[in-house]
Amino acid sequence: DMPWTTPRTWVVGEQLTAALMNTHVRDNENEVVRRYNQGDSAVSISNTSTETTLFTFTMTSGDLPTNGILSIGAAFSFGGGGQGGTSGAFTWRLKVGGANICVFQTEHNVSGDGEIQAQLYNSGATAKGFMGWSGVNDAATTKDYGSITADLASTPAIALTGQYSVAAPANAMTFQFYHAELRR
Repeated sequence: DMPWTTPRTWVVGEQLTAALMNTHVRDNENEVVRRYNQGDSAVSISNTSTETTLFTFTMTSGDLPTNGILSIGAAFSFGGGGQGGTSGAFTWRLKVGGANICVFQTEHNVSGDGEIQAQLYNSGATAKGFMGWSGVNDAATTKDYGSITADLASTPAIALTGQYSVAAPANAMTFQFYHAELRR
């Protein structure tokens, strides 16, 4: 991780070198958006109504400064007949430090592949969040906004959980992977 460098003011006739380009272009680009965390361990939820952690990681102090954004993308699939018609809804929860910041619920009869997109914004003492999904047909609320009192510049744990409202044999969901990027 390289620190941000104030961009250079180029002068006519100045010799362009690899070192200057690396410092003022490459390193700054890497600092503006950089891969922060990722995981590809599949997690399956089936025939249970227990809330299950799909991923969790702890932010390093200072990594998400005020006005910084943590973007998270994740892939999943509902299978086994989707949610089984009357077998209950599926609830997604994005958590910061164990507290829900965004929560939304899918309806019945959902099947197929999809993705979750989430963003956490550090506005100082308040963490603001957005979470939505795409790729699966569903008439439910498919996005949520929230805010909680939390300092994202400290070391909060970030987690995504999933939970069926009822246990049923037709309920089956597999969480495939996630990636997180810092945007400063």
